[in-house]
Amino acid sequence: MGRRTFFRSTSRNYGWILSKAQASHHSCNGPSDNEGEATASNLSWLCMSERLGPEKSQSEIAKIIQIGWILGFTDGEGCFCVSFNVCKRLRLGIEVRPSFSVSQRVSGRDRCLNYQTLEIFLNYFGGGIRFRKRDNTWKYETRKLNILCNKVIPFFQKYSLQTSKVKDFQLFTEICLLIRKGQHLNKGGLEQIINRACQMNPSGKRGHSEKELLALIKRPR
Repeated sequence: MGRRTFFRSTSRNYGWILSKAQASHHSCNGPSDNEGEATASNLSWLCMSERLGPEKSQSEIAKIIQIGWILGFTDGEGCFCVSFNVCKRLRLGIEVRPSFSVSQRVSGRDRCLNYQTLEIFLNYFGGGIRFRKRDNTWKYETRKLNILCNKVIPFFQKYSLQTSKVKDFQLFTEICLLIRKGQHLNKGGLEQIINRACQMNPSGKRGHSEKELLALIKRPR
């Protein structure tokens, strides 16, 4: 499959949903049960239906649908994560690495569509997409603090997530703001970050426990 195929416009991913929104624009009816199957969830309708009034233009409807698409995929497949890297060259010995990511598995004919889905995140927030051979997935991810604080966090503060993932997002926000204030560079601030991070993604695996990380920063340097 050629490079041009992978990098073409992502509008086809939510074009079907847009056509349904335009129908609703005229009929004032929400989607039927099976129409929601084109999205990660029905979240785009649940969150946005009240905004699809008859006064909306096609471009305004497209923007609303895109927002709902991002929300639905993030609730289903997104991850707010804070990892730690033991690094002896740092004064406290620990590097803090916040990230926002969304992954899509590659499977046959869906290979291109799955990539294009992640392009929506790339075009909206910035960041990058890479292929992970070990689990056969495309992964959109941004680790840049300025993107996280100025684009990602404000977006999800304005358009709230609907699942338990909102708790991870709240902790993630607190951590990013602590880092932006430079609190990760002192012992007390780093302890706060570690404590909050270890409350996130309870079903996930960590390279170091909270106890181990706290013990590392207490070592004299």
